[in-house]
Amino acid sequence: MKAINFGKDDADVFYKTLHQRVFTYLKNTRNGTRANLYFWFKCAFYYTGFAVSYAMILSPQNNSTGQLMIAYLLTGLFVLGIIFNVAHDAAHNTLFHNAKLNRFFYAISFPLLGNHPFVWRTYHLKSHHMYTNVEESDIDVIQNRWLRLHEHEPVKKFQRFQFLYAPFIYLLYTLNFVIFRDVIALFGKTDRTIEINVPLAAKFSYVLSKCFYFSSFLLLPWLIGDHAFGAILLAFLIMHFFMSLIIVLVLSCNHQVDLAHHLSHEEAQASGMSWVSLQLKSNLDYSASSRFFHFFVGGFNAHTIHHLFPTVCHVHYRKLVQIMRTTCAEYNVHYNETSYVNALASHFRFLKKMGNPEKR
Repeated sequence: MKAINFGKDDADVFYKTLHQRVFTYLKNTRNGTRANLYFWFKCAFYYTGFAVSYAMILSPQNNSTGQLMIAYLLTGLFVLGIIFNVAHDAAHNTLFHNAKLNRFFYAISFPLLGNHPFVWRTYHLKSHHMYTNVEESDIDVIQNRWLRLHEHEPVKKFQRFQFLYAPFIYLLYTLNFVIFRDVIALFGKTDRTIEINVPLAAKFSYVLSKCFYFSSFLLLPWLIGDHAFGAILLAFLIMHFFMSLIIVLVLSCNHQVDLAHHLSHEEAQASGMSWVSLQLKSNLDYSASSRFFHFFVGGFNAHTIHHLFPTVCHVHYRKLVQIMRTTCAEYNVHYNETSYVNALASHFRFLKKMGNPEKR
């Protein structure tokens, strides 16, 4: 991971005022920056939904393939709710003042997606939040042989159609890290533009977590239920296709869009911009005031606020967005915000431009 020496600019002055206003507001709330009663309602909703839907998978009364499919799909939906609304906040230590409690909620939540928690939390905090959208510095800048996602990659002829075939590749997103990305990390390999180092203790827990995951979602339903293993495997795969598409269509609209900046390490270093400027330019918010999106995607739609104030629980974001809009207007700072439909269109324009750079 290549570090960047950030400079200073006018955005720092803006951020000083925004920071003061945000924490003045939070100081007057009951729970400050941490989770509140509304968060725990959401937490109960998603964990209860997961428990009920997973019980449906194991239930002996679940005797038709259709019911099995529905049970897996519901389970996947509630897993996503837990990841977006609980695991992500726990990784940022925003639920409790006690770090051990945050780690506990993260440890029981993130593996439900089939992903090992070590790499994501470690590099997400140290690279993605520090060097957002910067190649060789941000863990979330990924190399993909089928998709061209940054300007400094060579162009392959078939990639001119990537805006058309990308949704089919997106169906494999979660299966990729469950089966492939986590496994190659054990051998010091990565599909990212930064190197990943997994210590020996974490490698051992990798193996245990994978055994637990596949036992829970494939082996146990087969042993307890009355379905053929082929039907269970099919339901498991469909669940992952469903989860993959939702995750990508939620997360790609924050960064992989033509309304956000994408920089090489050299460009970011030479620009002399401040860290605040990078966050303002490399994040896109969509439907940032929507109660619907805040409930289901845990504030990922207000991503700029999250990057500027990563230690604040997402349940406060709707109010903080209002404060940010006002402060941006006062300081003549551009707030990168649009509707979800426009953000989705921006993502596919980004794919088209990356695959057809000569037509810009």
